[in-house]
Amino acid sequence: MPAKPFTPTDNEAFNQAVAAANKFSDEGVQVSKDDQLRLYGLFKFSIGEEAPKGGLFDPTRRYMYDAYKKVVDEGKTVKEAQDEYVALVDKLKASGDKA
Repeated sequence: MPAKPFTPTDNEAFNQAVAAANKFSDEGVQVSKDDQLRLYGLFKFSIGEEAPKGGLFDPTRRYMYDAYKKVVDEGKTVKEAQDEYVALVDKLKASGDKA
């Protein structure tokens, strides 16, 4: 099933960070697996969409779910998650983080 298109939020900085993160591969910015998972978890939580759980035969989806669940368990607000997402994207853009 294809991913749903991103519907912009009221937080313009977050919307811009999402657009920037989507261009990372085109711009040659390589992001570590840990940072990819953190971005995924923050993004899913920020847009109010629960990540699919995955299972025994789909470990990638399970890692993605665990990243989402970690954000939920931290008790962040949506605003805090969006702010962390923006900060992480800015850090990755500035450092050109290589995996």
